[in-house]
Amino acid sequence: MIVYRKSKLNNFWFVGICAIAIMGLIGCSDPHYLAEKLFWQAKQNANKILRKYHNLSHPKEIKESDLEKIISGYRKVVKRCPLEILSARSQFIIASLYLWQEKDKQAEKELRNITLNFSSKPEIASRAQFTIGKIYEKQKKWQQALKEYNKLLTLYPLTRIGLYLPIYIISYYKRIHNQQEEEDAFCRAVKNYKKLINKYSQTSIGGEIKNYLALTYFTKGNYSQAIKIWDEIIADHPHTLLALNAYLKKAATYTQKIKNIPKAIKVYRQLLKDSPKLNKKIKKRVKFIIATLSMKSDFKEAERLFSSILKEYPDDQNLSLNAHLSLIRCYKKQKNTSGVIEEYKKIREKYPNHQISLAVPFLIAHYYFTINDKSKAERKLKEAILTYEQIFKQENKENKKVEAARLLVSSYLLEKDWDKAIEILEILKKRYPQNPQYLLNIASIYKNGKKDFSKAAKAYQEVIKNFPSHKYLIKKVNAELKALNTSMQKKNNK
Repeated sequence: MIVYRKSKLNNFWFVGICAIAIMGLIGCSDPHYLAEKLFWQAKQNANKILRKYHNLSHPKEIKESDLEKIISGYRKVVKRCPLEILSARSQFIIASLYLWQEKDKQAEKELRNITLNFSSKPEIASRAQFTIGKIYEKQKKWQQALKEYNKLLTLYPLTRIGLYLPIYIISYYKRIHNQQEEEDAFCRAVKNYKKLINKYSQTSIGGEIKNYLALTYFTKGNYSQAIKIWDEIIADHPHTLLALNAYLKKAATYTQKIKNIPKAIKVYRQLLKDSPKLNKKIKKRVKFIIATLSMKSDFKEAERLFSSILKEYPDDQNLSLNAHLSLIRCYKKQKNTSGVIEEYKKIREKYPNHQISLAVPFLIAHYYFTINDKSKAERKLKEAILTYEQIFKQENKENKKVEAARLLVSSYLLEKDWDKAIEILEILKKRYPQNPQYLLNIASIYKNGKKDFSKAAKAYQEVIKNFPSHKYLIKKVNAELKALNTSMQKKNNK
């Protein structure tokens, strides 16, 4: 019996080991599994290399050897699994790395390979084709870019990029103020969309194409025609995402372009009425927009709407907080001080752990300064300073401690106590030596507050010394130093 059990046990382990081996072989031969594994390895390798460049101010600062190591990781995915989606993603990453380094030819080569390998996947191929056009556009070779764009329109007309591209071309000519080419591009776009609408009128994509036709008129500035087409979409495709998009576009056009706020509010209200099953998140957003737009002409209505939002969605912290802040803006415009202070107190009580709640003592003091109530402003500022000093000394949570320190600096600046503000910034500078902002703030206080140009220059020079790899930051600091030298010369000449 013992021998039999041992034999059976051995057979069990043998079968198990064989099963694991077979699964391993299947896994290794499965290109999708292999692509995922190689892509993950490439990503880990890239992250490890890029950690060295956490202070990177421009992609050109990546060493050539490090760039090649990153590329070689993603190249493995392309070579081993050329037809997998992650292969295309890897090639897009490789192309982006080349573009960062301004190696346009290498980037174009990668993108051309994507169009060849993924010609059966139009969305991927069209993205690669469009990026090739953008490369030529960046080189200011518009005719070559246009050639690539037209190729895209021929091969992939119904992709997202293909449908948008005629509008993009109109926008280009509009941007460079070439009215004749803009008009020609507009006529071609309208003709193209109308042809596609007729061809696909009985399919789901017909409504989408119609939206692009509306956007074409919108881009040209013919807002009434765009709205007319959006109305057709709403009528033809009720209770769909197409209709929702048309409502939102129509309302935004009345708000931003036609500047007819009552009409915009009417459209948003109609959307709520016609869409009883509207997504809750979108419904909240629409109600908030209506309340915000109402502030432009009817404060009482805006107050009513924001208060209604607070009652209807008490559990949505971000929405409620924004409603309180909007009520504060509303009360400020009406010069309703008691309303402003009451809302600030509500924020402090309801959201004690929120960053904005921490800022409330400073915001109240600042508000009293803006309305020229000097005695209350000074009293509230002292209270704010005591609050932030206490948090800065006693708080254990680093984030809250730092935020309190920043608010303390802002409070000292409001009090025009430059030395105390600098003292706190010096502490932050030592605690966070990798952050140049504290040194920049110190320099700014010396320059604009104390008018001590020599100390401001010294602080700016310290930025250059401590952050030599931040080329764009150094460029900005050098400009400040140049302006300081001019100011010092003027001061000395007086």
